Formats: sequence, structure tokens, C-alpha cells
Amino acid sequence: MFFDIFTIIGLIIFAQVLLNTQEDFVEAFDLESIQMTDFTIRVQNLPHHVHYKRRDAILEAMLTQHFQQVIKEELEHMRMEARWMNEEDDDFMDLAKIDAKNDPNKLNPLPYDIADVNFGKADMTTNFLLLKMGQLQN
Repeated sequence: MFFDIFTIIGLIIFAQVLLNTQEDFVEAFDLESIQMTDFTIRVQNLPHHVHYKRRDAILEAMLTQHFQQVIKEELEHMRMEARWMNEEDDDFMDLAKIDAKNDPNKLNPLPYDIADVNFGKADMTTNFLLLKMGQLQN
């Protein structure tokens, strides 16, 4: 009888230890792994498709150009702030030199990269309704 009770108590303790170590492992794994959400920003309130004549490539190009300008301005701001605080600013790119060296006939690497601009829907209700309609037809 006592053996059964100790077995059940041991099993409960083992399950709790297993749950706690799994949560710690998942947290450590999440901190050490690189995921798309680490490099993704979400932009809301984009202009209507009619404004860009339903051509997503135009909007994608304009967003990419905007993001590149924002990053360039932020790098310049960080460089000026580092100089103001009398820190060494060797870590930051001199953007004037970068712009002067850019040859329009060559592709030059940038100190940053906009990998891709994708469009998606935040509200998936329409998709679920379309799936249900498809299932009704089958």
C-alpha cells in the first residue's frame, strides 16, 4: 500500500520536474534560435490597392526605399550621438563616404539589408469563409 503511494508521489514529482525543465529548455532554445519574427516588422494602414493601381510591386519598391532611408538616417543619428558622447565612432559607417564611393554602374554592399517585403492579411476571416464554401461544394 505504501509502495503504491510513494510510486504515485514519485510520478507526480517527476512530471513536475519534467514540465519545469521543458519550459526552461524552450525558453533557452527560443533565445538562442533565429526566427523570422526576429527580423520582421509589421506595417499597418497601408494605402489602398487602387492608389497603386493594384500593383503590389510598386508599393513594395516604395516601402523598400522608405525603409532604406529610415535605416540610413538612424545610422547617421547613432554616429552623431556617439560623437556627442565622446565615444569612438569607428563602429559606425561614414555615410558620406559610402555615398561618395557608390558607383551607379556597380552593385555595392550596404551595411544593412532589406531582405524582402511581403504582404499578408491580419484578418483571416475571409479565408476561413472561402474554405467553408469550398467544403460545401465538395
